[in-house]
Amino acid sequence: MLITETWLHDGIDTGLLDPEGMFHVLRKDRLHSRGGGVSVFVRRNINIAQVIFTDSYSILELVGFDLLCGKTKLRFFVIYRPPNCDDLAVKYVDLLIECLSVHATVAQTNIIVGDLNCPAIDWQSATSPSDCISRRLLDFTVDFGLYQFVDFGTRANNILDVLLADDEQVVTSVAAGAPIGDSDHLSVTFKIVLTPETICLASADLVTNRPTYKWRFADFDSLYQYFLCVDWQLIVHQNPSALAAWDAFVDVIYAAVELFIPKYTMTASTAKRSSSSYPRTLRKLTCKKASSGKSAEAAHRTPSYEDFIGIVLTNGGMKYVVWK
Repeated sequence: MLITETWLHDGIDTGLLDPEGMFHVLRKDRLHSRGGGVSVFVRRNINIAQVIFTDSYSILELVGFDLLCGKTKLRFFVIYRPPNCDDLAVKYVDLLIECLSVHATVAQTNIIVGDLNCPAIDWQSATSPSDCISRRLLDFTVDFGLYQFVDFGTRANNILDVLLADDEQVVTSVAAGAPIGDSDHLSVTFKIVLTPETICLASADLVTNRPTYKWRFADFDSLYQYFLCVDWQLIVHQNPSALAAWDAFVDVIYAAVELFIPKYTMTASTAKRSSSSYPRTLRKLTCKKASSGKSAEAAHRTPSYEDFIGIVLTNGGMKYVVWK
């Protein structure tokens, strides 16, 4: 559970928040005044590691942690930005962007959640007024290839809360939930897709274990529901070139295969390198391309479904798409 505007202070002990000790509890209370603050509750059976920020960022209401799952590492940032627009607010935003730029590295997938208090940003078209706060934050998300998953108002009709990630395949099932307690914001629920990136490295004479899919035991009902939940029109809209659209399409297919097709291990001599999906770095670059393209999409023609006229499948798998 990731919470903003906790209103916690040093007079409230963490033990009071989790008396049974069921969670890792991380918190950053507002300094020197009431309100604000952020906190994180993660069940203890999940491995996490807190990201330590230097004292130069102590004024920020920010918590960071790494979610560790095998070889996969997801870095979360939970942020609350007070709704101010004066010179101090501009310095606050600059410091926040500096901190995120340092710690949201390409070494892992980065997910930013919280309340930025920027209702004027149009996330769908990646546009905003020219005010110092909104423009700075939007430019940061575009430069870092961050995709905004929240497309509904979280306070009245305003999108104040964000769920940003630099890999748009890692977050799914985003929905509005009931407010928590007396909050005037809707809660945002979502799921994380963990796709293991398995790489087999072997010499020509080495016997290795190679996973093989058991297609006859596939969960086709779940596959069907999964593909129904994919916003195909948005994928085409955000990937105007044939190559980018194909890469995005293949990523979706591979993610579904990993989730719903069981595997067994066969022993074989091979010198090939196999991978269940495109590397995370390529997915991050695809996401960055989509974010950068939004700002200029008015100057380009957006492909429609009628343009997407063919997919050729061979015995070896998906081969190519034909763009009219």
